[in-house]
Amino acid sequence: MEGKSRIQKSLTTKRKVSGNGLRRESIQPSTLPLGSADEHHQFLKSCVAPHVESFDFVIGEGLHLITEEIDPLIFRGPTKEDGKGEHISIRINHLSIQKPRVNLEGPGKVSNKRRIYPSECKRARATYQGELYGAFTVTYGKEEKVHIPSQRIARIPIMVNSIACHLRGMSREELVAQGEEEFEAGGTFIVNGGERVIRLVVVPRSNHAISAVRRANENRGAMFSDLSLSYRSMRRDLTTFTAHLHIFRSGAVRVRVTINRNEYFIPAGVLLRAFLPSETTDREIYELIVGEHSRNIALSNAAIAIIKELSERSIYFRKKDTEPGMKPMVSRTAATAYLGRSFRAIIEFDDEDTSNLEAGIAFLRKYIFVHLSVGAYEAPSESLDRSKADLLVLLIRKLVSTSTGDIEVDNQDATSHQSVMTPGQLYLSLLKEKLEGLLRKVRATVVRLGEKKRGTSYSSGQALHSLVTESLTNAIRSDLISQHMNYLLSTGTLLKSSGLDLPQTQGYSVVAERINFLRFISHFRAVHRGTFYASMRSVSVRKLLPEAWGFICPVHTPDGDPCGILNHMSSTAVITQGSMAKREDIVDLFSDFNITPAPALSAAHAISPLGAIPVVVDGRLIGFVEETSAQELADQIRYTKIRTAVESLSTKAEIILIPETHEKSGFQSGIYIHTCAGRLMRPVKWLAEIASKNISVNDDTCGLDEWIGTMEQVFLRIRPSVDNQTNSVNPIDMEAATHAEISPVSFLSVLASLSPFPEMNQGPRNMFQCQMAKQTMGTPCHAIWNRMDAKVYRLTHPQVPITRSACMQDPMGADLYPNGVNAVVAVISYTGNDMEDALVINKASLERGFAHGTVYVNTRINLDTMGGGKDTKFIPLTEEETDTLKTVDRDGLPIVGARVSLGSALYGVCSRHGSANSSDAQWTKYKSVEDGTIDEVTIYDSDMYRNTKGMRGPGIREANIRTRTSRRPCVGDKFASRAGQKGTMSAAWPSEDMPFSESGMTPDILFNPNGFPSRMTIGMMVEIMSGKAGALHGQFNDSSAFQFDEDHRAIDFFAEQLTKAGYEHAGNETLYSGYTGEPFEVSIFTGVVHYQRLRHMVLDKFQVRTTGRVHPLFRQPIKGRKKGGAIRFGEMERDGLLAHGASFLLRDRLAMASDMHVVRVCSTCGSLLGPTHRKTEGDVICRSCVAEGRDGVIERISMPYSFKYLTNELAAMNIRTIFSLKEVM
Repeated sequence: MEGKSRIQKSLTTKRKVSGNGLRRESIQPSTLPLGSADEHHQFLKSCVAPHVESFDFVIGEGLHLITEEIDPLIFRGPTKEDGKGEHISIRINHLSIQKPRVNLEGPGKVSNKRRIYPSECKRARATYQGELYGAFTVTYGKEEKVHIPSQRIARIPIMVNSIACHLRGMSREELVAQGEEEFEAGGTFIVNGGERVIRLVVVPRSNHAISAVRRANENRGAMFSDLSLSYRSMRRDLTTFTAHLHIFRSGAVRVRVTINRNEYFIPAGVLLRAFLPSETTDREIYELIVGEHSRNIALSNAAIAIIKELSERSIYFRKKDTEPGMKPMVSRTAATAYLGRSFRAIIEFDDEDTSNLEAGIAFLRKYIFVHLSVGAYEAPSESLDRSKADLLVLLIRKLVSTSTGDIEVDNQDATSHQSVMTPGQLYLSLLKEKLEGLLRKVRATVVRLGEKKRGTSYSSGQALHSLVTESLTNAIRSDLISQHMNYLLSTGTLLKSSGLDLPQTQGYSVVAERINFLRFISHFRAVHRGTFYASMRSVSVRKLLPEAWGFICPVHTPDGDPCGILNHMSSTAVITQGSMAKREDIVDLFSDFNITPAPALSAAHAISPLGAIPVVVDGRLIGFVEETSAQELADQIRYTKIRTAVESLSTKAEIILIPETHEKSGFQSGIYIHTCAGRLMRPVKWLAEIASKNISVNDDTCGLDEWIGTMEQVFLRIRPSVDNQTNSVNPIDMEAATHAEISPVSFLSVLASLSPFPEMNQGPRNMFQCQMAKQTMGTPCHAIWNRMDAKVYRLTHPQVPITRSACMQDPMGADLYPNGVNAVVAVISYTGNDMEDALVINKASLERGFAHGTVYVNTRINLDTMGGGKDTKFIPLTEEETDTLKTVDRDGLPIVGARVSLGSALYGVCSRHGSANSSDAQWTKYKSVEDGTIDEVTIYDSDMYRNTKGMRGPGIREANIRTRTSRRPCVGDKFASRAGQKGTMSAAWPSEDMPFSESGMTPDILFNPNGFPSRMTIGMMVEIMSGKAGALHGQFNDSSAFQFDEDHRAIDFFAEQLTKAGYEHAGNETLYSGYTGEPFEVSIFTGVVHYQRLRHMVLDKFQVRTTGRVHPLFRQPIKGRKKGGAIRFGEMERDGLLAHGASFLLRDRLAMASDMHVVRVCSTCGSLLGPTHRKTEGDVICRSCVAEGRDGVIERISMPYSFKYLTNELAAMNIRTIFSLKEVM
């Protein structure tokens, strides 16, 4: 059954919505030539690529990987006749996600489904979600396997334009026909009709050791030092686990792991014993740790301390866990079983049939250097365990070197030690945890149902399988996975149990606001440090460090509390996606290079050679290379990466060569290669010595294109960009440079690149512009009619800028979403109303529509959730009643196109059998003080999109009313140029009084010249000249950064254009007074500036009242603009009035206009509570005085009612208040 829907629109146009989606007759035209529109669309897709590509990984490869990583849940079933329960193992062996669809025949029916699109979910306030299907395998008694076919597990949100979205692959024409944005790039989730985006969050770099000094480390115990080392390992499914290494004052090292929010410490020697082959002697462990550094006393002492602690713990190794004919203290299996015995309860290995050795192997696989572990269903690998031993030795060496000062402590705030957690990684990590929780819930349900059905015999396999199937069905029916996934998207909060290896639980998703398009697109380039750091009152986490160059925009960050916490990626930066390179491929790759294999790969080389540095790939030690050959090896690997000679080495692999001379900078020497996900990368040119390396690069004489990472950049010498015409470097040449920039503006973000001449402005002004561009009333989207946002701002007559950044304005298609208007500006102090930031605007310009805007407000109605619920309906009206009301139609909903004002009826609701004349009829009135127009009324059935069908009342149940309000600029509204020159409109000046030029032109805006010196916005002054020259010649002028210098000055370039047009070379003109008609004695600087009207308007913020509602308890004016409340008059305002000697005004504000109250006080006893009015006698007496046998004298005085309330509160606490009265002349 199709959902009943109706849409009415103002004027004569009518559109209808049916269950099959929205239909449009015409295709939305583009403001640019269609030939370049596809390029703009691709650019916008590249901006949101970090989000979309990460979710594509979830759908494509991630679901398969988590099925391999989730351990089977092993437990005992209900007890049988023999007193033992059957051994049960359940695992998830397949997962898939279907594209969003809706059941037309109600929930549970699968025979008639149709596609559902994001636009429909927005209109119906529903969630755009698909069904997650999973197949299970249950093993009974370790032999009998039963496969449970694929079934729906949950409904989880789907990212727009991902491979699981119906919009993927649609052309622009098809998108518009479907009711979507013509240039829809995706990256958002539709949750309850609103667009939300998962933030990119900064996390420690994966598979990389980071040292830190913290006082909390010393507080862990008497022997702990303040130094620790953290290592965040990333599995193939992008989930992570962090291990911490602590060094004791004695030199011993322990590894700290956190499981279910509890911390556990493991001696490093025990782990080495569990990783290394049996019969490895203590001497061999000592040599493995010390290696060629035998003269390093600190490292030798640490090795001895580690071996000593191992000897102390080896007495707990059991003989029965040892291989035949071997002592427990040198047995690998005994050490592994010791770990399994210690942690089996913690990691929930409750089955007694599972040995301690199996539990130990599972513990090492799941919690120790998990990036080197095999999958849950792969056989254990001794070579991988040996790789873990090699890595642990490298970490011990770095920890000891840092403790002695040979290596400096790492700066965790440096971008080189950080990576980015993408939306797909967070989504997949939470989904994996909830799937593990589903298996645990199945186990708990089996146990519970087994106890409940205690009399049932489970000796037959069919009865036991029925019990497991029923438990699985009950666990799925609870729908916890759907609830938790939707909760993450709707609130940004993780409902997690394991911690997900994250320091915070909140702030992961935000509303993808569409105040304008620039604000919307900035959400996908934003990188947040995390709410944990946002609450810290520390400057170090907010600093812009040199390592961030080219990856993080130095300009695009908010001012205030989020400054330095919320950053934005540069326009060319990307984030790596997908799993890291496979071990087999890396081993094959390095077999062609001249390196000494690592101990894990060759038993013949147990100790690293003297004078060699390690080669580490994604945390796996591959081998060693001589220091003298390291540079040549790095260049060979780099060329292999660039030319993609092998598939195992991605073009976005990060190759870091750290020679011995760089140890003091905080890095351990070696060649480190990273291929894992979440790393920031940017493009540069590799200036290789082509001839000496016999490399042919005939296609590129300026160098090879290469992607470099944040840690790699620290050890490269990168010079300024190369001029493509002369192949020269401007302005300097560095002979020792290894790389060159591809563009002088590549370090700026997408939004910062749009600022005109940013290098000529004061730095903070460029920051302000980045924020104000996102607060501008512009063009939020093209399909406004298809959106249900609470409030939408739109500039009625937007214009594209004359002065524009060619490097970004045209490629991203910013003209498709214009954000301001071109205004003729005269820099003059003329009226006295333009002091500093104030603007005087030509009244005639305002009457022509200058900077006019429109505000759309949506009101949602759901009768089933209102008072009365299912027994209510919209009031049906007759034609006579509609003629009387004028704003409401016969169906009880407003008439499209009707003008409404404060108090006008919007819609009416009554009981099921009621009418407009019934006593239960309730009319909802229009509450805004601004007159508006009913723009659209939409009727829909949201249950159809949620695949639910509850009990609904009769007739229309849900509707959305959109009102349209015109906003003409008024005094107090905020404007800003693109140079960060923000100001408020101080006056709308009559056109006849405005200064005018010789041609009779009057400026749109008068700008005070005092606004330039203090703000140093030279870029705006150049824009005035550039805009004027462009308007005169009918052309756009380029305002990209760094295109002018001392030899080629901007003022000379635009002066030449102005001179050719017949104007004064500096942009000055002779203006005439609008009052006297006489010319001014000086020339006035006049030109064209692209101005932005910000959304901060007086009509949204003004708050004034004379009398109104008061608090029922204190009788003081209430607060809150929506409630008609007053503005708080606090202590600082009081002090300000006292300083000015305005005490009478203070009395008026705090007393007379607030809660002044007349009370009776007994002047005899000073009691405020004693005076009582006697109704029978008609007089007032003091009960306190009467009780003591004296006559009280009652006086009437004025005081704040709040003070009387305080007196009553004190009396309730048995505290008496006495007043002393005296006459004041």
